Amino acid sequence: MEMESGKKVQNRMSSSSSSAEAFNEHTKPPRLLPLVLVVLRIGAMLSTGTAALVMGFNKEIKILTLGMIGTASINQTHVADFKQTPSLIYFVIANSITSVYNLSALILSLFPKRRRFSALLHLTDSVVLALIATAVSVAATIGNLEKKGNFYNRWFPICGMFESFCDQGETAIILGFVGVGFLLMLCVVSSILIHRNIVA
Repeated sequence: MEMESGKKVQNRMSSSSSSAEAFNEHTKPPRLLPLVLVVLRIGAMLSTGTAALVMGFNKEIKILTLGMIGTASINQTHVADFKQTPSLIYFVIANSITSVYNLSALILSLFPKRRRFSALLHLTDSVVLALIATAVSVAATIGNLEKKGNFYNRWFPICGMFESFCDQGETAIILGFVGVGFLLMLCVVSSILIHRNIVA
């Protein structure tokens, strides 16, 4: 009887240990997710950095001839520059910060890290996501105003005159939205990893 009871206890212990191992294997984060984080961070770094460069070099000069006095022409110079609009300056600064931040995070990810570091990194990712999302949204609003104008307030569109400026700005804004998408997916994957690490 004692031997049978001992065997039952051993069987129960082995079954409980096997179930615990199975639970741990189930709750462990897949090895693919950290690699996905790296890819998303690289994508966010490249897209936001490129957006900052494209918008930062966005400038167009137009010289219009108003009339002639004898053989001399009367010219008027018009300049479209991102520096003339505070929202676009904010766009360049926010994208630059986001790109440098992701580069720094990639470098730090090469070193061994603890759970607290992962949680802190997730928090800063969320802050940077909010920063870049507001910058891109404001820049998109200004871009739409430059393209279509607002005739109720007598703000006339300028893209008819500065086509290159508007096209380059539109490219930068699209890249900014791509960066927002990368960061959003990054925050989602990071949340999954943190949750599974806590459960495990």
